[in-house]
Amino acid sequence: MQMTHDAHAHANAHTRAPTQISELEQQLQSKLSEVSILEQHNQRLKLRSRILELVISARDRQVQIAGLTRDVC
Repeated sequence: MQMTHDAHAHANAHTRAPTQISELEQQLQSKLSEVSILEQHNQRLKLRSRILELVISARDRQVQIAGLTRDVC
């Protein structure tokens, strides 16, 4: 009886393996999609950060020019 049980367990392991691989492939695709979305979000944040840096730099320059103008007047 033990041989039959072992043979049955072995057969079940072989039929479960493709299912497990399929599930892992689905999980992998899901994670890759998440990574892609996060990469896109990261690029947008980097762009916004750069824009804000430029705005602050321009504002600082305006303040500096305004200060020089007051000194001349």
